Amino acid sequence: MKLLEELAEQIKELGSIKRVWFTTFNLNLEFFERHVLPTILQMDKPKNRIDYELMQQRLNGKVVSGKSSSGNNYLAKIDISIFADQRMYDASDLKRTAIDVYSINPTQLQSSLNLSQQALFHPKVIYLEAEDGKAILGAGSANLTLSGWSNNQEVFAFRKIAANSQRKAVDSFYSALFSSVGLPNKKKTIARKLFPEADQQWQFIHSLAKPNFLDALFTGSAKAEEHELAVWSPYLPADLASFITRLESRVQKITGEKLPLSLQLSPDRVENKFIRTKWSEKVELLQQSGMLNFYNQARAIEKHENCDLCHAKIWMTSNRLAIGSWNFTTPGSNLLLNNKKNDEPHINIEAGFIFEHKEHVHKQLGQKFEAKNNDFMSSERLEEHSLEVSKLLPFDIRVSFDWRTLKYTILLSAESALITGYQLKLPDIDDAIKLDQLSGSTTEILVDEPHFLLSQHSYEVRYHNRLLHRGFIIETQSELRRVEHFDTLDDIFNSLIAGADLEGNGDASLRPQLITDQDPDDEGNENFTDNGLKASTLSYFRMFQACSEFDIRLDEISSIELLEQYAFVVPGCLIELKEKIEDEISSGVSVLNWYMVQEYNLLVNRALNKIVDNNDDLVRRISNLLISIEPTKGQKILGKKKYRNLIQSECGYVS
Repeated sequence: MKLLEELAEQIKELGSIKRVWFTTFNLNLEFFERHVLPTILQMDKPKNRIDYELMQQRLNGKVVSGKSSSGNNYLAKIDISIFADQRMYDASDLKRTAIDVYSINPTQLQSSLNLSQQALFHPKVIYLEAEDGKAILGAGSANLTLSGWSNNQEVFAFRKIAANSQRKAVDSFYSALFSSVGLPNKKKTIARKLFPEADQQWQFIHSLAKPNFLDALFTGSAKAEEHELAVWSPYLPADLASFITRLESRVQKITGEKLPLSLQLSPDRVENKFIRTKWSEKVELLQQSGMLNFYNQARAIEKHENCDLCHAKIWMTSNRLAIGSWNFTTPGSNLLLNNKKNDEPHINIEAGFIFEHKEHVHKQLGQKFEAKNNDFMSSERLEEHSLEVSKLLPFDIRVSFDWRTLKYTILLSAESALITGYQLKLPDIDDAIKLDQLSGSTTEILVDEPHFLLSQHSYEVRYHNRLLHRGFIIETQSELRRVEHFDTLDDIFNSLIAGADLEGNGDASLRPQLITDQDPDDEGNENFTDNGLKASTLSYFRMFQACSEFDIRLDEISSIELLEQYAFVVPGCLIELKEKIEDEISSGVSVLNWYMVQEYNLLVNRALNKIVDNNDDLVRRISNLLISIEPTKGQKILGKKKYRNLIQSECGYVS
């Protein structure tokens, strides 16, 4: 995977990574999490669920006691986001981390474009930014899929952002994406620091801001007797001759020169034979006139014999080279962009680089061939190889979950008539939600304790109970996901008494909600949990000693973030203690577990006393951890009087 190796080199160049943003048309999340994500994090390829959770912990950053030199309580938190066409990813893919995956509806990106429902979100862009603000941009033809990064012949380039004009182009691209998915604009943070000595002879061109792709490619073209253009593209328009004629007219308008277009076309050929368009007599006439010439893939892109598809898209004029997502089609070339005669132009959202160059076009061409009727596809074969794109939803819906407040937030934008019959199904919510019964555009739903969301990261949109669409849930404050636990209360006490850290404790294991649907190729999953029965060793001494150790740790906490970790996240935290203690007392209250509840409640109150600011929400959440218990009949006298008096003087809960 050369692109993966190149990505690793770019990350090495930047050093400490702050954010990485991907855009893609197709998305294979399993490939991304298994190969791309560990490359970004500079970690080993994951083999099991624990490895994926370790990557997630790396993304979350490390909570520290006190504050770091930068004033933050989290160190090296990394922002990784993926933006993909709403119709071209499968949210039923097994998603193992809480990275953000945003579904893009192209028609919602720029209202001024007034795009048709057939528009595709098609750019393949990577934005890498270091902690110091320097940034590198990548763009090309490779989708975020195994085929895009491994099996296909692709073209991709990375460039250091070295000029304000480049930074502005990147900002205008991502600002439109952020706006469409409800994210705050990050204009002031994008590429805060430039690479002043790096190459500045390139432009980042995209469909969401001017200049238009064709304008940028042909404005100021080198003077010649004809408009030279060489294109490498796998996909071609259904009516190739008509498109070439319209393209020539557009180029002449851009340049102001009524010169003929000389097109050198290198198409990818299915089975090394068939060109992806239909034959026509007009195509033959264009070849005879010399306006259109076909070439085998060579020199600029040499198709490997093991590659099924040369997916690269390259446009070359006498003085410019474009590398990006632009296919040689009407929507791919943005030919109709800013065409006021068409209310809903068929335009894809595309992006890529345009470089200045002095290489003669013909030096990069392969072997010329004359395309005959039998080199083209029939209507039936074209239909067989056509791209199947499902319809966009008739409304815009976004679902997020905040692990701090334990709330779903549903943002719905639609006319009431368009959502009748639609339902929304969320993890840890028993019943499907009727969309026409949601109150307003924003709805919040509280979840007592998420279980299924730990491993099921998607929501479902149904129409009359028939599955219609899956989308990924955006998970915020994911550092508060509780993914590990101790098998027993004994294990928690053992670790506390031994002085072992609760974070990263080797005796902890993944919670069962994360491993109920084990990956078939995971290595070592059978060791994640121990279902054997263990003899309880609970005793007064061990219980009091363990609680005393926990109290000392709470006393040493000096940040709200770390307090939240000990209350809700780390294995053996207060909420896990509550669950296990309540399980102990479910069969009846003994003298031992009555005292244990009192000791536990002291820990909760200690945590409450650590909240020094007016954080009402955290006070409420921690207060809800208190356990209410009364001794059962016959157990009113809780130990001998001298011991009760001692506990009363030390702890204050026995009279």
